[in-house]
Amino acid sequence: MAVGPWAVGMAQEFGLGITPWSPLRGGVLSGKYTRANAADAKPDRGDRVKAFLNERNLTIIDELLRVAKELNVSPASVALAWVQSRPGVTSTIIGVRKADQLEQNLAALDVKLTADQIAALNKVS
Repeated sequence: MAVGPWAVGMAQEFGLGITPWSPLRGGVLSGKYTRANAADAKPDRGDRVKAFLNERNLTIIDELLRVAKELNVSPASVALAWVQSRPGVTSTIIGVRKADQLEQNLAALDVKLTADQIAALNKVS
């Protein structure tokens, strides 16, 4: 369930931090799914993941891929850096099954998004 803007405002008003869970949408925003392979994708997590391969998320993935290429980092690192840049976010819950996924997730701590990149990601999401 997504948190509405009212919840972010409320958390900020009361000095509470926000901790997003599953910021990569079960791997959908990790970069392993693209417009080119979405139709044929066979996710390990099954139909639940395929349901998230919709036009909105593919547009977000397109932008993640573009920014990741600019910064020479993984789309997962960009997605997590963007989440961490959101107002009120104090920590992020990540979930990985492989060492390389952990490395990509931790690399997000070193990603510095520009104001233009943040604005572009805000626009699509």
